[in-house]
Amino acid sequence: MTIEPGQPGAFTVSDIRADSVTLSWEPPAGEVQNYSVTCSSGEDVVQEFQTEETRVTIRYLRPGQQYLFSVCAQLQRLQSEAAETSTHTKTYVESVLEDLDLEIYYNKKLCLNKVLQIDEKTMTENNVMSNKDVQELSLKMSMCQFAVPLLLPNCDTNQCTLMLWALRDIVKKYRPKSLSESKGFKEERVVNSEIPMISFMRLGECSLSKSEILNKLLSNSQQYHDTFVHHNMQCGDNPRIISNGLAELTWEMGQLYEASLSLPEEDRSRQQLQHLPKLCAQLLIEGFPLELVDGDASNIPLRWVSDVLTQLHELVSPNNKILVITVLGVQSTGKSTLLNTMFGVKFAVSSGRCTRGAFMLLIRVSEDMKASLNCDFLVIIDTEGLKSPELAQLDDSHEHDNELATLVVGLSDITIINIAMENSTDMKDILQIVVHAFLRMKEVGKKPRCQFVHQNVSDVSAHDKNLRDRKLLLQQLNEMTQAAAKMERKEENKSFTDVMDYDPDTGNWSWVKFSSFSGAWEKLFSSSGAWEKLSSSSGGVS
Repeated sequence: MTIEPGQPGAFTVSDIRADSVTLSWEPPAGEVQNYSVTCSSGEDVVQEFQTEETRVTIRYLRPGQQYLFSVCAQLQRLQSEAAETSTHTKTYVESVLEDLDLEIYYNKKLCLNKVLQIDEKTMTENNVMSNKDVQELSLKMSMCQFAVPLLLPNCDTNQCTLMLWALRDIVKKYRPKSLSESKGFKEERVVNSEIPMISFMRLGECSLSKSEILNKLLSNSQQYHDTFVHHNMQCGDNPRIISNGLAELTWEMGQLYEASLSLPEEDRSRQQLQHLPKLCAQLLIEGFPLELVDGDASNIPLRWVSDVLTQLHELVSPNNKILVITVLGVQSTGKSTLLNTMFGVKFAVSSGRCTRGAFMLLIRVSEDMKASLNCDFLVIIDTEGLKSPELAQLDDSHEHDNELATLVVGLSDITIINIAMENSTDMKDILQIVVHAFLRMKEVGKKPRCQFVHQNVSDVSAHDKNLRDRKLLLQQLNEMTQAAAKMERKEENKSFTDVMDYDPDTGNWSWVKFSSFSGAWEKLFSSSGAWEKLSSSSGGVS
């Protein structure tokens, strides 16, 4: 007669890595022939095998995943009750940090979403109060080996100011020619030193690195330092082994996902792509942008965007109040630069048509700012420039601009109309078609806020001088509204402010310098409030 074996005892998991774990247990009392070990993830059995050892290592696991392990003692055809335990495999980053003995810093790592998060410090600007503050700032820049300002323009006098007072606290060691034989150094303030001035520029095309030449000129044999990064230095031209093609793949994820929906539900290729919306939603939360409009095809993958936002709703619920901010303007007016300056994001910037379509970015609001902003997240939408010369030759270029303007303004709670210099006539024809959309949206109770930002305004008094032009623009917008209301048979709308929250006195900003945005930041949210943007019917962001 065979007695059923006892349950293995002290079942533990040790040496947890990214792709392997070690299991150990104590043998039960009595006779045991072997042990049956099972590894499962969810409802799927990953590995199952038999062993005579009481310590085994299970390999070929996935990093950062939850696994359930069980072990049973076997004697002939009898099997004991299973002993179970579970654990999470480590990520590859955790494994590397463990090898470097730095795993204690993993939970304190700085993430992109933490950098972009809006908190009390973001909204509070500590301006430079005295010349001493300027000196301290310059000293810290010098200690960090940043370039320090030497000449800065004065906005009041239109002349340059030599920043000698700001640099007077900077003390440097150097070896003059008189001390070259004794190998001695001299230490004094840079403002008192006889320093040669070198202006470096490159004319024409040259294969030599300008930064490398500067580094050799600015350094000596005793204290060489790569002040400027160049392609010949270590890590200066590191090949992108992993990221090559990664950006292009993410651009096509929406098309791949929607194409897979045409396959049968039981098709393996379709099932492999069903997890893409959740992955994209997780990337949004981490601070990475999502392509909302395909700029090359002028197409919105509706099912893809809807499923991504549905997954986003499930991940952030119940903290699901968001405020949508959109920037709109003619090409090359600095729309992406404006958002980068205001929110600390990194939308692509360059001359010409660098943004194609529309991209959305999610920014978390910290707990201490949720009460004042009345929202949990900000959604920033960056759009391609209107009136692009590349599209001007197409027959439907005007229709393309109108559709894009109507879409992004309709999605937003606050629309920033970005205008280069003081001229706002370029936007009037675009706003005319937008008014038609707002007349229809007013029926559902939506009245977005509108802000005009005039960039590259050289005169600090431009805001007051252009008051007449702003009133003229508002008068023209009112005429557009009346004409559109007549076409839509909604004659009760007599002015532009009936369909959009706009005040010509407080809704215009002139960008003279970067610090001008501090006031715009606070004004933008002072009375706009935040609306709950999550649709209860679809579970996503409307």
